[in-house]
Amino acid sequence: MRLEHGIGNDKSPLYHLTGDYNVRVQEYEMSQNMIAPAAWSLAVMRHRPLMVIEIGTCKGGLSNLLSGCTAHYGGEFHTMDVHSGGEKNKYPLYGNATFHLWDCFEHAEEIGELIRRPGQCFVLCDGGNKVREFSRFAEFLKPGDVIGAHDWIDETIPNYSPDFWGCCEVRTPDLEPTFARHGLTDFMPEWFQYSAWCVKQRAVQ
Repeated sequence: MRLEHGIGNDKSPLYHLTGDYNVRVQEYEMSQNMIAPAAWSLAVMRHRPLMVIEIGTCKGGLSNLLSGCTAHYGGEFHTMDVHSGGEKNKYPLYGNATFHLWDCFEHAEEIGELIRRPGQCFVLCDGGNKVREFSRFAEFLKPGDVIGAHDWIDETIPNYSPDFWGCCEVRTPDLEPTFARHGLTDFMPEWFQYSAWCVKQRAVQ
């Protein structure tokens, strides 16, 4: 559900519209608010995951940023989308990074094998059905792995939309059964709470 907002009515500098996209980093467009690229970059730099998987490449602005962060620490980056060419997947990737022309559900077992590899894994669910992606790929998480769903609105925060994000495809009650089933708890909430990402970690045993 896309919530009503307008450039002239945006209440917060965290939600910027630049053409059809919200934030630019080094002129690479990404459909994120201004907190999200910094939060994910910081998470990668702090935790140095060996595997980062992004579902939903779109133009690839966030893919470009995170593949570079991941490469800096020797990790592996995978991003996937059902579309490629033209405005889709147009930005370069860095390091040990791969773009897959995949429907994530048709290739769920291959993605699961990536998640199961030794070392911490981050999974970013930003495709066409974030709730289903979050539920499906949480099944593969190892202790310590991290998973997030984009276009999330925290309904406990007044005016979350349009102050922080103008699109709601995920609400906390949609994800709570998955939290309970897999023992997922908040991950870096001081950063991610206002990023329009609901980000959780599977408990470390």
